[in-house]
Amino acid sequence: MTLDEQDGVATAIAGLFGHDPTTCIRDIRQAPHSGYRAVHVWLRIPERIEVQVRTHLQGMWANMYESAADVLGREIRYGQLPSSEQSQSLVLRLHDLSETIQDIEARRNDVDLMRLRTAEIERSTGDETGEASTELGSRRLELEELHQATLAEEQRMLDLCRRLRDQFTEIREQRR
Repeated sequence: MTLDEQDGVATAIAGLFGHDPTTCIRDIRQAPHSGYRAVHVWLRIPERIEVQVRTHLQGMWANMYESAADVLGREIRYGQLPSSEQSQSLVLRLHDLSETIQDIEARRNDVDLMRLRTAEIERSTGDETGEASTELGSRRLELEELHQATLAEEQRMLDLCRRLRDQFTEIREQRR
């Protein structure tokens, strides 16, 4: 899911329950809380509930961070750092990882938007043959390469978060 798709899902959820998206959606992607990034939808149906809409990367990072909190202390979820320097350093590096994920998602969103615009231009120009068609075809190939590179980068981050989550889980289990 791209960032624009994430926005669309949050808006659709709000609309499905008859809520105004401008008042019930809280976007914490740009100003994350302890590295957590998501779009929150606050609904009253009739109780107040919160729906968190996350991309795959945001969700995997959050799951990994929850596992880290089991090992490093639950307070890291609320902005407090552990007492040991080594643990503090690790938490800050996990926050850096969240920022890296934010950059990857922004690039993927931009590339997907360019792919959509290129496809729209190709459809509007019809079956032209010539310089414009060759240029669009060349741009489409470049964008496809960028798209594939971005997906590969995203997969590496997913794998890293998964490995870290598994390591934190293993440490937690060893301590029991």
